[in-house]
Amino acid sequence: GNGGEGGTIAFTPGAGGTSSGGTAGVAGTVRLAGQVTRKVTVTAMTTTAAITVAALRGGMITANQGAAGAATYTTPTGAEIAAAMPADFTTGDSFDFSITNISTNAAEDVTVAAGASGVTMKGNVTVASNDGVTSIAAATFRVVCSGAATYDIYRVS
Repeated sequence: GNGGEGGTIAFTPGAGGTSSGGTAGVAGTVRLAGQVTRKVTVTAMTTTAAITVAALRGGMITANQGAAGAATYTTPTGAEIAAAMPADFTTGDSFDFSITNISTNAAEDVTVAAGASGVTMKGNVTVASNDGVTSIAAATFRVVCSGAATYDIYRVS
């Protein structure tokens, strides 16, 4: 036909069992052994602009303002993120993306701002420029679905 959503693989660990007179079992976990790979698409951004959902889902954004000064990168709205996610992406589900600021100009920090509605930023939202050995010029953010078309974006590193 005309295509549709790709399939989703969901692993649900089981709850620990009970034991009469003994110790109850521990709940299971999902463990990936060996090398884990993920397809990453790098999106290059420069001056103040909106981050697309494709860039978020691609996983890696580079920032290089080209002597234009500090920049603000605004996330999509909650509704835009929800529209681009599989139908079974629900409360508690998450994905990560990173921003690496490759500018060596001290005045070119990047601030990540929440989209117009449905997104709340949590933690330090500034990604410093790569102007010195002490600069933290990269950040990883976790996008967590917190409700219908509502997302919290946490800086995790």
